[in-house]
Amino acid sequence: VVGPGFSADGTLMVTGSVGLRANTLGEGNIQVWNTADPHRPRRIGELAGLAPITDLKVAPDGRTVATVDQSASTVRLFDLSAPEALRPLTDLALPARYTYALAFRPDSRVLLTQHDDHAIRLWDLSDRARPAPLGDPLVPLADGFVTAAEFSPDGGVLAMASGGRGVLWDVSDPLRPRQIGHPFGIGTNAVRRLAFSPDGHTLVTGGDDGLRLWDIAVPARPELVGGPLATHSVASLAVSPDGGLVASGGDDAAVRLWDISDRGRPKPIRHSLALASTPSWKVAFHPGGRAKPTRAGVRSAGLFLAGSGESGVLRMWNLDAARAAARICEVTRSILTPATWRRVLPQLRYDPPCA
Repeated sequence: VVGPGFSADGTLMVTGSVGLRANTLGEGNIQVWNTADPHRPRRIGELAGLAPITDLKVAPDGRTVATVDQSASTVRLFDLSAPEALRPLTDLALPARYTYALAFRPDSRVLLTQHDDHAIRLWDLSDRARPAPLGDPLVPLADGFVTAAEFSPDGGVLAMASGGRGVLWDVSDPLRPRQIGHPFGIGTNAVRRLAFSPDGHTLVTGGDDGLRLWDIAVPARPELVGGPLATHSVASLAVSPDGGLVASGGDDAAVRLWDISDRGRPKPIRHSLALASTPSWKVAFHPGGRAKPTRAGVRSAGLFLAGSGESGVLRMWNLDAARAAARICEVTRSILTPATWRRVLPQLRYDPPCA
């Protein structure tokens, strides 16, 4: 399963899938889900018989889906205006051997794609059926492959990763992008994913040597916040809508959560959410919900995390600890009776946790 990706209002989630045939990629499919109630995602549309899909992004306005066919170095756009009748818009053939970079600007008017192995291209989506190139390709480092790129929440800054180095660009005028400061080291190996905090002041980087936080409140002077949060290989990452949590999907079959509500002291939250039945996870937060630190950890009110695995698994985790506790109590309330309490805990006054 490829994706998942959400519209900015959280009402739509899009996933892709691709089959394997004789160890080669087979036909691709796109599925559209109604996630207005994330407790009960409901599939409302599907488009099958497509070229292979290796990556997928949803425009924040919920009108466009972009997919990558790595085997053909092609980005394909689809019209999501009528989710039940998804239809192709156009193909963008790229002069690249590898196609890792794909992102929509938050206003959905600009698309970012790979150009060649060393550069990215910005596209004007005023006419989604005929995207027009904006300016010249952006080359972060002439000697490195572009492995990831992402827009800031206000669309004014673009972060790019090339090998183990990062570059920030001022793209407030996409026709005249301007590099901010100098390239900075963001990892010892390839950085595969980038994500901004909602306020745009923190950049999260993830790659083969783990996950890191960067203070970019002053974009010309990025500063590492602490050390690596993880040493496992990070295949995907996402920041919660309120900026309190980071979720990472690893190549070690794990999905991990990190409390970054105090940027100076980020810390892991318990164990992996995922089962070891799928080798690699892609993750995305549902746009609703918030994370609230408590003495016992983090209480996530109405916060949902979607994850897709290479084995074809698609999951939606409810991260609301209070709701989970209420459900446990509802199921187990009759188990811890006064008689059971006296037998197991005779030295304590009867005080069941679900009373």
